[in-house]
Amino acid sequence: MERKTINFLEYRHIAIGFSWIMIVGFTAITLFRGGFIMGIDFVGGYKVIAKFEDKTVNEAKIRHALTAFDIEIQQVGEPVKNEYMISTKLENIPANNSSGTPVLSKYEMLKNTISENFKGSTIISEENVGPSIGDFLRKSAWKLSFMSIVMMTIYLAFRFELKYAVGAMIALLHDIAATIAFCGLMKVEFNIPVIAALLTIFGYSVNDTIVIFDRIRETNELKLKETFIHTMDKAITQTLSRTILTVMLTLFAVIALFILGGPVLHDFSLVLLFGFVVGAYSSIFIASPFVYWWEQLVVKK
Repeated sequence: MERKTINFLEYRHIAIGFSWIMIVGFTAITLFRGGFIMGIDFVGGYKVIAKFEDKTVNEAKIRHALTAFDIEIQQVGEPVKNEYMISTKLENIPANNSSGTPVLSKYEMLKNTISENFKGSTIISEENVGPSIGDFLRKSAWKLSFMSIVMMTIYLAFRFELKYAVGAMIALLHDIAATIAFCGLMKVEFNIPVIAALLTIFGYSVNDTIVIFDRIRETNELKLKETFIHTMDKAITQTLSRTILTVMLTLFAVIALFILGGPVLHDFSLVLLFGFVVGAYSSIFIASPFVYWWEQLVVKK
């Protein structure tokens, strides 16, 4: 018995409208609240991991003592060790101490403030990212992302047809735009792990899309007496179970990271959760409609 074909493309205008509302809405909220948050990897800053012998020291006390630095705090390791990762961006370090005397080393000022306020504390790890390094990392991240998109487009154009390659890249750009807007909405800081999550979404989104496109091409080559839109709906329906199973199994793994990974993996796994769901959605409702429009406007012209 042949599986009933679901008319996915019938809802393409609604889906694309929803995507625009989501991306524009998330971005507008982010800009209204002050813009996207860039981590010290990209703007420069200082990060230390400090061990506190006094077991009464907690995140609230550390934050109160280091108010001038506008710090971010994460507890690392086992709670019994009482170790915290303390980071601050370069522009958040005050240029003068309380007496107005210029500080020779802003980094040393952060460490000295920790030592003065918490006797017996020990700096067990330290990291310094200068503004030039942050600028280099930011430019490199965008450059590599752009190169990835171009190379995947060339490969897909060679492997399939140009319309499929461009359709897959439109869906990919949609996924990245939606994910970046989501990061702004959820106040996720852009750092190296988040960029790694975006690159992971690149591969996942394209992989899911080409599976559908491959089935569309195979079905279309059978030269059945069907319209192209029905051929596409039929191919999407036939691959739907594979898409659902793949997404669900992947999400189980990412949810485990989100729940058990702790603060260090929280943002990374949150971005992946959203990106994987949007990637599956765009393969059906963004990439496929574009290929259909290409067929109608260019091929049939």
